[in-house]
Amino acid sequence: MRPEYNFLNSVKNFYAERGNIPLEPDEIPHEVAGFMLEKGYSPAKAWRVYLRMSQKDAAKKLGISQAALSQIENNENNQRATLEKIAVAYGIHVEQLEV
Repeated sequence: MRPEYNFLNSVKNFYAERGNIPLEPDEIPHEVAGFMLEKGYSPAKAWRVYLRMSQKDAAKKLGISQAALSQIENNENNQRATLEKIAVAYGIHVEQLEV
């Protein structure tokens, strides 16, 4: 990979992490992918951890109980409507939860 591509990608991710430049629906930060591949996290849990939200805070933001969020994060077959609510709460695209 060309060095200038790595640099531009790093800059884009730097700003995207701070909510200034949104990632495209098919883009997933390296850290999120790492949580999923190395730790076996679901996409919903990986994004929550990446965004540095506790399960309690994320559940509050979603308007559900912490136990309900735990079930969602441990379920691999969540309905799209559930994923859409999470995507809105986390400020990401629903496609980024459907990997």
